[in-house]
Amino acid sequence: MSEMERNLRDLLELAVGEPPRWVSLPAVRRRAARRRVAQAGLASLAGVLAASLGVSLATGAIRVGPPAASGARQHARPLRYDQAGPPRYYIGDDLASGSGQESFVVVRATATGRVTARIADPRPGALCGESLAAAGTSTFFMTCTIWRFAPSAKSHGHFPRRRGRITFLESFIYRFQVTSAGRVTGYSLVKGSVLKGMLADDLAAAPDGSLVATEVIKPGPSGHISTDSVPAGIYVINTRTGARAFWHAGPYRPGAIGFAGASAMSLTGNGGELVIWEARCPRSRYISDCPVNGHHSQVRAYGPAALGGSLEGGRVILP
Repeated sequence: MSEMERNLRDLLELAVGEPPRWVSLPAVRRRAARRRVAQAGLASLAGVLAASLGVSLATGAIRVGPPAASGARQHARPLRYDQAGPPRYYIGDDLASGSGQESFVVVRATATGRVTARIADPRPGALCGESLAAAGTSTFFMTCTIWRFAPSAKSHGHFPRRRGRITFLESFIYRFQVTSAGRVTGYSLVKGSVLKGMLADDLAAAPDGSLVATEVIKPGPSGHISTDSVPAGIYVINTRTGARAFWHAGPYRPGAIGFAGASAMSLTGNGGELVIWEARCPRSRYISDCPVNGHHSQVRAYGPAALGGSLEGGRVILP
């Protein structure tokens, strides 16, 4: 096993290697934070992969700014693609020390680490900013989700069920701008991004902002989403027209290794291909069986990105 393969294995374990449980709002926050840690770790690999494969695994190079104040952790996101040095501002999570629950998406000045703005929730009652993507020099996208649950205090097997079945689930994608002064402005709902009955679990954007891609998960027959739920697939949305293409998981074949989730996605160039660093594991129709150690990972390219198709196809870039 090469050093690159070992790094990919370790990063994938960081992203998805955990005991399965029902997904709650804190679990979504932790999952998003783990993904950003894994994507930040990919920065050391991105240059090698881009040089040898001609693609990028993540949405631009992820640059980590100055350390946060004591008691907070940060996961940086890029402000722009086309500059030689670090950007003036970056977007990251500030996770409250000790609780692991509260997560605020903020803009920080690279030179000082000072918070210049906090990302708002543009839709009342929604959880926003769990997945972020950058496009161009100052344009960002984020997911927002509204959940409602039936009350329940029961447990089910090894899944602690603090809430009952999901009774309402809807996700959205919003665009916003970061100004030259580090302020946030221009929240707007992306056309075609209202996803009824689905959790938008990951996000990528084309460098010119013309396309966004989001992985979506639907509740299974139990009425829940768990951390080992198999995504329904990935939507690629034209932000100008709202047209959607769907890359679907499956078709399911018993005993076969199949797509089990994206750890990182990118839209290469200006959206010509959807590139996914993905887990591939045995699965049922709804649940993956990815062992914590020894599961499969691949990098695959699917194109044209705006066409849609099956996630069992694609071009294998890194086996």
